[in-house]
Amino acid sequence: MANQIDESKPISDLEIMRHSAAHIMAEAVLSMFPEAK
Repeated sequence: MANQIDESKPISDLEIMRHSAAHIMAEAVLSMFPEAK
């Protein structure tokens, strides 16, 4: 499956920060534009 995590490669701190930032951005967009998907 394409969305499975490859545990053989370590996740970098930058990737973790980008992932967290994406979630924060999504929450901000949804709070400003509730109709957004």
